[in-house]
Amino acid sequence: MKRVFHIAKELYIFGYFRYSFFTVSAHYSYLALESAIKNRYATSLGDKAILMNSKGQQFEIRPPSWERIPEFCKRHRKEGWSVGKIRVNGEAFPSTMTALVKWLVDNKIVPKWERRQYEAGVYLRHSLSHLESPSVLTPSAQTLRSTAEKINKLYSSLAPQG
Repeated sequence: MKRVFHIAKELYIFGYFRYSFFTVSAHYSYLALESAIKNRYATSLGDKAILMNSKGQQFEIRPPSWERIPEFCKRHRKEGWSVGKIRVNGEAFPSTMTALVKWLVDNKIVPKWERRQYEAGVYLRHSLSHLESPSVLTPSAQTLRSTAEKINKLYSSLAPQG
């Protein structure tokens, strides 16, 4: 995530020499936000995740990551592992980005009033990843600043107090 955001900042600078890099910079900043959301969920799981399917079967993933959980379910779906029906450490798995943003709000990591800002970042990442025609965004350092603030907020509750 840090590496992706660093690339976004470099691309922004290069945008002064090649205008289309401003768009790529914005795309990478939204990729970093999406990565941070997934990583924040995985961080909340600790050093292991206990998956349970609808049949009551369990599987342990160490170290957990948001990506590894659906991958496991996909590989084992014939054995009853459905990503939409599993529980992770006793809670329903937030299997979509919308569900992950809701999880952030439900767990008071992100205030309810900021939910739409995170959803907008996810939407913009998706839009820039799946273009039908080339897009060029107007340069704005505010995109980087705003994304960095959102990413930092995800981890502020984990910072040592004092």
